[in-house]
Amino acid sequence: MNIQYLSKLIIIISFFSLFFNCNLKAQEHKEKSLDDAVQYLMMAKYDSSIYLLNELLAETPDYLLAASLKAYIYIELEKNNDALAIINQNLERDPDNILTLALKTNILKLSSKKDEINDEIQNNLNKILSLSPKDYSDYIGLGYAHYINNDYKKANKYYNIAIKLNPSNPLGYYFLGLAYKEAKNYKSSINVLNKAIELNHDFVLAYYERGNIYSYQGKYADAINDFEKTIELNPNFANGYYKLGDIYYELDDQAKAIQNLTKAIEINPQKPYYYFTRALIFYNDDNIPAAMDDLNKLLELNPEFQVAYYTRADIYNRNNEYEKALKDYNKAIELSPNSYLYNRRGLIYMNLGMYDSAIVDFSKAIELQPKFATAYYNRGYAYRMLQQYDQALNDMNMVVKLEPNDKYAYNIRGLCFYKKEQYDQALKDFNKTIKLDPNYKHAYLNRGMTYYFMKQYEKALKDLTQAIKLDPEFLDALISRGMILNVYEQYNLAINDFNKVIELTPDEIDGYFMRALNYRNMGNYEAALNDFNKCIEIDPSNSFLYYQRAITYRILNKYDEAINDISIAIDLEPEYDQAYNLLGNIYYDTGEFDTALIYYQKAIEINPKYIAPYYNIANIYLEKGDYASAKHCYSKIIELDPNGLYGKEALNKLNSLQNMGY
Repeated sequence: MNIQYLSKLIIIISFFSLFFNCNLKAQEHKEKSLDDAVQYLMMAKYDSSIYLLNELLAETPDYLLAASLKAYIYIELEKNNDALAIINQNLERDPDNILTLALKTNILKLSSKKDEINDEIQNNLNKILSLSPKDYSDYIGLGYAHYINNDYKKANKYYNIAIKLNPSNPLGYYFLGLAYKEAKNYKSSINVLNKAIELNHDFVLAYYERGNIYSYQGKYADAINDFEKTIELNPNFANGYYKLGDIYYELDDQAKAIQNLTKAIEINPQKPYYYFTRALIFYNDDNIPAAMDDLNKLLELNPEFQVAYYTRADIYNRNNEYEKALKDYNKAIELSPNSYLYNRRGLIYMNLGMYDSAIVDFSKAIELQPKFATAYYNRGYAYRMLQQYDQALNDMNMVVKLEPNDKYAYNIRGLCFYKKEQYDQALKDFNKTIKLDPNYKHAYLNRGMTYYFMKQYEKALKDLTQAIKLDPEFLDALISRGMILNVYEQYNLAINDFNKVIELTPDEIDGYFMRALNYRNMGNYEAALNDFNKCIEIDPSNSFLYYQRAITYRILNKYDEAINDISIAIDLEPEYDQAYNLLGNIYYDTGEFDTALIYYQKAIEINPKYIAPYYNIANIYLEKGDYASAKHCYSKIIELDPNGLYGKEALNKLNSLQNMGY
């Protein structure tokens, strides 16, 4: 072999050797860069990972594994559009890349318009399952596809194969841990996450997921240790602070919860659920302005965050801002209707007095969830408010069938029977309510009023007294007991109850009004006038108050004052038939019969079935000696009130006139 040929051969061999070594070093550099990017991913240092991947892809644009890793990070960062662009590029290069297809399937499932793309999701899954895996990343992709499809058993199968192919890669254990976690196999999940951490002591995401599992198990101390470890390894890991805040919230340590959530928001102010959790804490701590600020910011970031709308609606409802609450419930239902939301919106309609609309919503809630006892209860309550007692009873029957120990349902059903004057049935339900809860004050009140209308006054007083014993400031019971004591002519005791009502509600008329009636019944007219004056001061546009004060003035023969009050009452309520009748009475008292007749006839013109003015007109005709007209009036009274006091009195008068030959 000549020297010249040998020299050329050596040069060629040296060139190829150099070329091979350069390629080897380039391959090592590429793998080193990818490993570093993966390490940053495991530490949740996403920006650093993406920076390295960008450099790597600039050098090797068709490096599918690097591009897939970058797409995965974008999905974790909720930058789905950026991820999808990378994935579509990958699929143009390799339409059968399993990992890329799995990532695309995940993005499609995460899409808010997922109902429109179910076919594409299924097609992707079918394609993935038709492909034969060749290497580690393919098996990870297959496991990921089944994980996305909620088939955790199959996901575990392929993750385990990937781990066998590369047992030193902590990512395989991490993904397997996630699958076990979603399957609620927490013990296995912790075991494989422990292995991931053993392989990489800086694996922030593994600590994070293990902390989540400890949190689910109520092992808060272990969870706190793991989340604190994530922050130690990556001080900018916002989710670590968020989870600490969430745990401290569960532990009722509001200060630490707010501190950690605020730190999470400081690091990443674009995460809606950080604001939501902090809003809940503010709300429960009665810091409503701060809660509203967080909810408003959250909805600015994500206008489709449904739970934020109905949480804000609950706050509006609490503040009696029902129209705003209704608007938020409308939006929440628009996003995704469900029985809970229809029920809640129905309650808002109830608060607005829109009972028909409330019934429509409660009915929708029941249609979606036929055994929704609360919706039946609420609909029954709405029917009761509309005085549709039979429908209300049907719904309350359904409630007690679904919830046999629901004291509220028995109570409302009892009230419906009470309103239908089926007092025995009402008593049974109130008795049942009290048996279920001997300290339920409303049941004693309602049973007491039922006894009252059954004319069992002693039992009525006993129940009302028990209601007041349970709650000495129970206004309805105090007023009701005072009314019964008034019937018993125990005026001083009644006044004691109304004094208490006034003490509790000095700016409301109920106590003053009822006390005024008692004073008047006692003959203490000046005290009665003082109380009526106070009532009118509180509510100067209430015609009934002027009417009652006029009655008192009439008793005192202060006719000018009485006429003045009646005139005000009629100005406020021009069709006030009783006011015209009282005006007639005043003129009758003063002997001005013709004027009295005008006002009695006006009362009848307004209300032809109003008996009192017929009786008063008959008396005037008797005074005038016009017995035929008097008899005509008595006959009309008997027609209107054949079995009542007026009817019986009119019959006696008519018989007397006939006996006298008239």
